[in-house]
Amino acid sequence: LDLLVTKGRTVGTLVDELPTTSLVHVPVACLWNAKGALMRLLGEELRREDISLGDGIRVNAPDSWAQVIPDPDEPTVHLYAEATTDADAAALESRFVSLIDQLLVQIAAEHGAEAVSAPERT
Repeated sequence: LDLLVTKGRTVGTLVDELPTTSLVHVPVACLWNAKGALMRLLGEELRREDISLGDGIRVNAPDSWAQVIPDPDEPTVHLYAEATTDADAAALESRFVSLIDQLLVQIAAEHGAEAVSAPERT
């Protein structure tokens, strides 16, 4: 509030000046037994980038970020990508969905189909 008074600005003016962003969320199917291997390989693949490992794997860039979070209840990982434009967010989404798909193919090839099959639920 001090800032508003000293600068003579309204909250609406400040909100209007906030940068616009585009956020996408894509659930990606990932069988239960492949989640750990996927996250490990994803971390190895992205090790040269600015990553955070607090909740899944988050890749930070100056004007964008992407995060892959394993779902605790479903055979899915969630991809979130945010950038300053829709096109940049879509490019991030495409990059990470492609990378996840490649790694899942690699896991299946290395461990066999039964190693990445979904276990029976009771």
